[in-house]
Amino acid sequence: MAEAVTYDGAGLSADFGPAENGSFRDHVSERRFRNVTYAATEVQFHNLFAFQGDTDVDKDVDITDFNSLTFNFDPDGATAPYS
Repeated sequence: MAEAVTYDGAGLSADFGPAENGSFRDHVSERRFRNVTYAATEVQFHNLFAFQGDTDVDKDVDITDFNSLTFNFDPDGATAPYS
């Protein structure tokens, strides 16, 4: 992605992606994401809200989400990602 993408004055980062075409998803806060998708003739922007446990925001909770949760599990809470 050559250009920086901002929304409401804040820069978006590729927390998931970028894909080969530059599309990416930014994790904004607990259960909230911003998705930027580049197509041949347009750019689509979506605000996404995830289900609890849906770590990849694909609208289901499955083995991929479980694996992500177990890989990132912190039993002491020492690396809490949210403020």
